[in-house]
Amino acid sequence: MFSRITRWKGRLFAFVLALVTVAVVPLLASPSWSASHSRPDSPDINLVSPQWLADHGEDPNLKILDVRINPLEYMSGHVPGAVHLADNTFRGPNGRLPVQYWQTQKIASLFSQAGVNDDSQVVIYADGPNILGATMVAYLLERSGHEAAILNGGFKGYQEAGLPVSQAFPQYEPGSFTMQENDSIRVSLDQVRQYVTEDADVVFIDPRPAALFAGEEELFIRNGHIPGAQNIPWPMLTVGDDNLHQLKPRDQLQALMVERGITPEDTIIVTCSTGKEATLPYVVLKHLLDYPNVRVYEGSWTEYSAQADLPVATGYDPDMPPEATAATNPDNFLIYQLNQPAATAAQLVREYTESQDDWLFLAEIGLLGGDVTALKICYPAIGSDIVAAGLHTMAMMPCGHLAFYEEDGVPTLSMLDLGFMTELYPDPNLERAVQTARPAFHRMLADTLGIE
Repeated sequence: MFSRITRWKGRLFAFVLALVTVAVVPLLASPSWSASHSRPDSPDINLVSPQWLADHGEDPNLKILDVRINPLEYMSGHVPGAVHLADNTFRGPNGRLPVQYWQTQKIASLFSQAGVNDDSQVVIYADGPNILGATMVAYLLERSGHEAAILNGGFKGYQEAGLPVSQAFPQYEPGSFTMQENDSIRVSLDQVRQYVTEDADVVFIDPRPAALFAGEEELFIRNGHIPGAQNIPWPMLTVGDDNLHQLKPRDQLQALMVERGITPEDTIIVTCSTGKEATLPYVVLKHLLDYPNVRVYEGSWTEYSAQADLPVATGYDPDMPPEATAATNPDNFLIYQLNQPAATAAQLVREYTESQDDWLFLAEIGLLGGDVTALKICYPAIGSDIVAAGLHTMAMMPCGHLAFYEEDGVPTLSMLDLGFMTELYPDPNLERAVQTARPAFHRMLADTLGIE
């Protein structure tokens, strides 16, 4: 277990460091593309402003990647010249685990198909609920030995700046993208196992929601976090709901690390649910704050929680009390605010469940004169557990009921938490069904609506 004394010493050091840093470092800005490397052995990930992108959009070596998941959003409007390359195309099953990064050659092929060359200057942007798709793709470029830049503010910031938007599809030739595998920025399960079992002097940062970190949400095989990990939910690194794609100024980010006792001297590993959320703190720490020893655990909790020999801790981080990130879950309803129109969100979920072999789309119903769209979808894989609980439980079915609507002008999704089944009829088979179906629903919402 990591020592509280060590943590206090780290905080004291970080406080002194910050007094110097804040005095000499201006607010986080969008650096020019030619910003010098602070680590000559590793490519940089930069930030660029919407105006910078508009000014350099026609540079011959510039390649702009729109990584929004929904292609219809790209078709309705994008940065001129941007190529659509959805962030979820970079991950899939690997024979052991779901949603893992593809093998290196497949990643290289995806970049090549998008027209990225070895000498391309790549700018990535996303939109919707979060910035994570952009930081994830930038991380993969760095892991491939290439530089990248992220549009600070995302497509939302670009539009709000009144800059030109296009619906034209750029014409280009496939690129020549050479993989230069950089393993120095990630850690494997074996390395994590060694750090945990030997109580190594390593700082784990977990950017997941506080309730998930605490183990209060039954989403994985085992729930909780790596012992000793610090919980810094990723939205804390952004300006918040006004624009989750806009990072806080550098002095505020540095102050947050000071408050949490995280110093440039630390050996830092960022872990999350699936290896995606971790890329935002990674970019902030390594590339914006110049912390030199930061790596990503790509397998993250999906992999770690499946290892029966590894310890799991539960409970909230003392510095991240539950009231700071309380979930909206009144009486078994999960309620999400959306960043796309309710009708569009319903269409995305319907198209996804109709096209996936492991999902069954049953019905779409318009209510209140079309103001509410209700969907009934099923995850048949848990049907046998429902039957095993007793034929009378079939009335509940292995299904999800989703409602899309606007409330006070905000597009909203509400759905039943699958735990309602075990509350109505406690049974081990139903508990197993809930544990199986929850991750599937979580992945579906992440892939379709960007809800992490």
